[in-house]
Amino acid sequence: MGNNMDKKRAGKLKQFAFALGLQFNNIDYLNEALTHSSYTNEHNHCLCNERLEFLGDAVLDVIVSDYLFHDKKLDEGKLTKYRSHFVREASLVKYARALHLGDVLRLGRGMQNDVGIAMLADTFEALVAAIYKDGGMESASKFVLSLMAKDMDEAFNVGVEENYKSCLQEKLQENGEVNINYELMERTGPAHAPIFKVQVSVDGKVLGEGAGTTIRGAEQEAAKNALGKK
Repeated sequence: MGNNMDKKRAGKLKQFAFALGLQFNNIDYLNEALTHSSYTNEHNHCLCNERLEFLGDAVLDVIVSDYLFHDKKLDEGKLTKYRSHFVREASLVKYARALHLGDVLRLGRGMQNDVGIAMLADTFEALVAAIYKDGGMESASKFVLSLMAKDMDEAFNVGVEENYKSCLQEKLQENGEVNINYELMERTGPAHAPIFKVQVSVDGKVLGEGAGTTIRGAEQEAAKNALGKK
């Protein structure tokens, strides 16, 4: 084991990888991806994740671009617009938090309680690069799309600008609130023309309600109404 990693750290990383459905041939890549520069400043001969972050940014661009190119019939301008939306910082932070990257990120003593938004986004990019370095583009693509494909498809159905669910997610992230719940409250109308009523809440606190001819549309309306109250 390299990168100044003891058996305890290696064991923790292997458990983390297993929980994500990943298996590293070289666990040092994962260790490097989850080591912040503040930690390396305090420990000699220890690599930080900045170089992997650089590589991960490019790998993400390729994976998202390829998905958009093959699955969505868009012109160049819209392809660029959608790609920018999906790889922006706010989007990456959502996935970093869902993966609990902050819990396994090695930080310097002065940074232990200061895992910021930019740091989480950078760590997600570094993780993607680590997967790519260890298992190639196929492994990296499989991992990224397992997280992002559903969100990308939903954004296409409602449009980037009108994706109120994503906007609400990002707004709540600014306050550290991420446990958003959409609940179907009611279905009315005939079978051929149903109306769905959905409620969105955080930790039991109702933020908004919405109705639509599809559950997805009702969720978007609920998020839109919640944003109007924020």
